[in-house]
Amino acid sequence: MMEKNLGQDVIQTIKVQAIKPRPRWQFLLKDYAVWTAGIFALLVGAFAAAVIIHMMLNNDWDIYRDINDSLLGFILVTLPYFWFICLALFMGVAYYYFQHTKKGYRLSVFKLTVISVIASIFLGGIFYSLGFGQVIDEALIYRSHLYRFLLGPRARIWLSPEKGFLAGVIIKVESSDEFRLLDAGQQQWHVQFRPEDFRTMPDLRLHNMIKMLGRQVDEFDFEARQILPARLRPPMFLGDKVIKVRPFKSLY
Repeated sequence: MMEKNLGQDVIQTIKVQAIKPRPRWQFLLKDYAVWTAGIFALLVGAFAAAVIIHMMLNNDWDIYRDINDSLLGFILVTLPYFWFICLALFMGVAYYYFQHTKKGYRLSVFKLTVISVIASIFLGGIFYSLGFGQVIDEALIYRSHLYRFLLGPRARIWLSPEKGFLAGVIIKVESSDEFRLLDAGQQQWHVQFRPEDFRTMPDLRLHNMIKMLGRQVDEFDFEARQILPARLRPPMFLGDKVIKVRPFKSLY
């Protein structure tokens, strides 16, 4: 009897409130929207992973002892924290949306997390191999002051001539053992080096971007004992005007 009354109450409520079943397309649209948002978050996380791979592979590992006393200290100074935070954030967003798909609730938190991590790293590796890691990194460095600020400790390594680190773009080759360099602060430096100390001569062509280890011998004079090629911006950001006015914002 109670069940019958309950059923009648439900029917009466439906009639009074004019409740109608939602059409199937609304549920499908919601499901597609959730999947789209999840896939988008996963792709953004993968792009972040591509930048991390790019930055870690171009991290001056061969000279870390010159930069820091220990490997751990070097890693802590140069680790791309910004991109690790982005990766974790968008992996979390992807996890949230995938969990709210039609069958996502069946997967445990651990399985969804593992799937998100593996997918982000796998896609990040593909994007890195296609060059997206460098393109994204260089584009943000070129266009965003905030991004350059976030990379401050990493960038300042090569902006410390008093500590033996200097980087910039070659603006004039004066002889076989000296040239002029323009640093990020638009300051010109006179650089000398001993060719006999180098097993192979460094590439000192005009407008080449380089990093140097050595010592500051005067206010704007630097003696280089090691000259290394620096990472260049992608081709779309190169050009005489950019190089002369904004040298090596992409250098770390």
